[in-house]
Amino acid sequence: MLAYAHTRAAFLAFTYDECWSFNGYASHSIYEIVSNIYPAANNHVLHSLLMKLSWLIFGQHEYALRLPVLFAHLGFVVVSYKLFTRFTPSVALSAFVLLNFQPYLLDYFVAARGYGVSLFCTLYAVFLLFQYQKEAHIKKLLWAVILSFIAAWSNFTYLLITISIIFLSYGLLFLQNRKDLKVFTIRLLPILLVFVPILFFPLREVTLANELYYGGSTGFFKDTLQSLSLQMLYGHSSNPILVWLYPTLSIVSTLGASILALYKWKIKQDESIYLILSTLLLVLPAIGSVLLHLIFNKPYLLDRTALFLLPLSAIQLIVLIDLGLKQAFSSVKHFISGSLALAALVLFIVSINFTYLI
Repeated sequence: MLAYAHTRAAFLAFTYDECWSFNGYASHSIYEIVSNIYPAANNHVLHSLLMKLSWLIFGQHEYALRLPVLFAHLGFVVVSYKLFTRFTPSVALSAFVLLNFQPYLLDYFVAARGYGVSLFCTLYAVFLLFQYQKEAHIKKLLWAVILSFIAAWSNFTYLLITISIIFLSYGLLFLQNRKDLKVFTIRLLPILLVFVPILFFPLREVTLANELYYGGSTGFFKDTLQSLSLQMLYGHSSNPILVWLYPTLSIVSTLGASILALYKWKIKQDESIYLILSTLLLVLPAIGSVLLHLIFNKPYLLDRTALFLLPLSAIQLIVLIDLGLKQAFSSVKHFISGSLALAALVLFIVSINFTYLI
């Protein structure tokens, strides 16, 4: 899988957006990149800085300019392995395949844009939230917040993730270690003082220039969920039934996880916390997207701008399968997780190409 990504990065020509990211931003001064003085959605600030660094060190070849996302991909693979082997060990292999062999995600770990860096930081932040449940070290939550801010610096859409992770951090502290709430808040303040200005000024420029235009206005279900479902198929089908695949899976698994989490909460809190976390990590950014549309009249997230929902959905689904089915049904658990992994592998195999990014 890593060899596939690196080979494509070396041989695929730059897309229009990658050219714009380099010519319009990464090749300019650091001040112009950070301040977003020529505002456009193509300036994924942190990634533009990393692309500039890679260009200065390794030159202007496509592969060199894609090195930041390739390193992010490697990090994503390693963290996903750690996440599943530690927190869903009985279905770790299936979970790993389901998450990592998704061709649409793999495109953004090759494309020289900010999405790959944001995805890696988001997954690492999720891993740290899960770790906190086991180890209860406040540093885990603080680093999760920092990583979520870094994700947003590479792609402003991920501010929805940042807000969700701050909210969940306070929720975990309230449930488990209320005495640490004050300490967490005090340590969070310097993080906010650093990252809020870093994000505010370039985001303001983009907003004033009305550059946050990519999205839909029909509704969250059609614009976000169905567009993601269509992209997951990677151009192999536009069958109206298959386009319902991702929305149906997301809605059913979220309802199932919510019901099961409430049921298990009454029995044993520790058994349900991962399920609650993974479900809220999926639901909160979705709610944030809808609120942005209703309150600020911003477009609903569409395909790549909602990309983070795919790994978050996979994590939630795997946690649901792993914790939701009791030991007596372990064969059913492995059948379901294995079938999903097999479907992901088949889709990946039929989507292999060295000629284009979708």
